[in-house]
Amino acid sequence: MSFAWTEEKIKLYKRASEFTLFNKGLAKKLIEIIGKERTIYDIGCGLSYLAMSLSEYSKRIYCIDTSKEVLQKLNKIILEKNITNIKTINTDYKKLLSKKKFVDCIIASHFLDMHNNLEFLTSRCNTLVIIKNTGKRKGLYDFKKQKIEDVEIILQDRKIDYKKFIYNGEFGQPLKSLKEAKEYYNSYSSIKIDENNIKRKLINIDNKKYPYYLPKYKNIGIVVIGR
Repeated sequence: MSFAWTEEKIKLYKRASEFTLFNKGLAKKLIEIIGKERTIYDIGCGLSYLAMSLSEYSKRIYCIDTSKEVLQKLNKIILEKNITNIKTINTDYKKLLSKKKFVDCIIASHFLDMHNNLEFLTSRCNTLVIIKNTGKRKGLYDFKKQKIEDVEIILQDRKIDYKKFIYNGEFGQPLKSLKEAKEYYNSYSSIKIDENNIKRKLINIDNKKYPYYLPKYKNIGIVVIGR
């Protein structure tokens, strides 16, 4: 099962990001590790609420993705939030970085496979930050993505020094109806569920627009290579 941004997934991710403080907490953790006033290249950024949260502490952030649609949405949110130090670039990250001799800091999150990309990335920056789910994560997603433990094995096999950090936080999904909750759950899980069963997984919250909440606790691994 592979992931692709759709209009619906963009909408729901935006909602969850604005409802929870997950990305703000993750940004603070990263800044503790890499320091302030960095120039960051967020590759495969998606709808990068992480980059927006990092912008407060960073010199400049370049958000790079091959999805024009998701970057259009990101640009709209950046404008609404009056963020002036983020630039979005609709291209393949290798094409962009191949034209540059060296960059300060690269963040590679979740979907980028490190078997084939690690050598290129480490040769292009002072600091490489790799963000992946941990093997301890439990929840919806069935995607066969690399975990942070898989990245560690690759680094150890290649005798590359690194530092590892863990960040945990709630990144649940606010939902407007049982129908939407069922559709959301079934879009991410291979085990289909009906509205009666989805009720047992939801929390009723005091929110007129989004009365239901599907809890989701994320365990994130952060690997840092370089300085």
